[in-house]
Amino acid sequence: MLFINGLPLALIELKNAADEDATIWSAFQQLQTYKAELPTLFAFNAALVVSDGVQARIGTLTAGREWFKPWRTISGESLADPHLPELQVMIKGVFDKRRLLDLVRHFIVFEDVGGGPLVKKMAGYHQFHAVNVAVAETLRAPQLQQEADRVAELGGRYEAGQRRGGQPGDRRIGVVWHTQASGKSLTMAFYAGRVIREPRMANPTIVVLTDRVVMTGSAADPVDWQPHIRNKARREALANRFRDANDPFTMVLVRDMWLTGFDAPSLHTMYVDKPMRGHGLMQAIARVNRVFRDKPGGLVVDYLGLSHELKQALTTYTESGGTGRKRSIRKRQSPSCWKSMRCAVDSSTASTARSGRRALRRNG
Repeated sequence: MLFINGLPLALIELKNAADEDATIWSAFQQLQTYKAELPTLFAFNAALVVSDGVQARIGTLTAGREWFKPWRTISGESLADPHLPELQVMIKGVFDKRRLLDLVRHFIVFEDVGGGPLVKKMAGYHQFHAVNVAVAETLRAPQLQQEADRVAELGGRYEAGQRRGGQPGDRRIGVVWHTQASGKSLTMAFYAGRVIREPRMANPTIVVLTDRVVMTGSAADPVDWQPHIRNKARREALANRFRDANDPFTMVLVRDMWLTGFDAPSLHTMYVDKPMRGHGLMQAIARVNRVFRDKPGGLVVDYLGLSHELKQALTTYTESGGTGRKRSIRKRQSPSCWKSMRCAVDSSTASTARSGRRALRRNG
């Protein structure tokens, strides 16, 4: 148990690494027992850690097993040496005094999912360091920053160029790059909250731009169409139903809006009959690849034969390396998950497309 000013803010459940029956997940189950039998122990809890002495995962009080994640960096400069025990990286990367207080104050939020208890969410390592550096750059750009180290560690760099940031007062902040399912919305929320609480920003106005605004109907439409007009409240009600894995509403026909930026983690199958490419294609297939309980992954049934477009999109992704800089794919080994997807594209997408077209012809 970790106490700060007498408050039990973090709980670490350790299992014996020498006991082959003791794993991080048996430690996770032990936490569930504590929550059931000693609920007052968690009244002030901000973070839960499970470890077998080597592996380690961090999560929140309401997080399911799938949302207990590793912390992969210490300073934010780079990923930790894979030979280091995950527990060592976790302790040094999270439980440094300044970083832990920063995490508790600025990087924990609550989400109302509707019809149930609030969900407590904590930033991942990438969100934590990216937001702190973004705030430091926000202060530098209008010459508001005097001590960058007050906000971001010197080692925590997430940048597209070879040098750190720009010149004081150049009014150029930069871009935080994310891939799909990496928590973009939460990163924006953490950044907004962090900037608003920064005294030197003097209560800033934050403008959020979105490409989700669509006119779906009006009072001038025919009477027989009125019951089908989806205003904001009706669309949100449908969205909440579709996110509920226990709701009988299990299939939707989608043209645009739910192909990007809409999350229903239990969703597992997508039937594609729309030409897409690049970023839009990557966003679309990510709809069925969200983490949900023991779901192994998503299935995309391709009726058009998008294998070429998907390979091009994957090439663009792997060439960037997740850093914003172009790299030669011949000089850098692709992550195993992307190589697996490439193999799947090469071996099965074309035949899937042919099968899909035959099915369409049979069904008229």
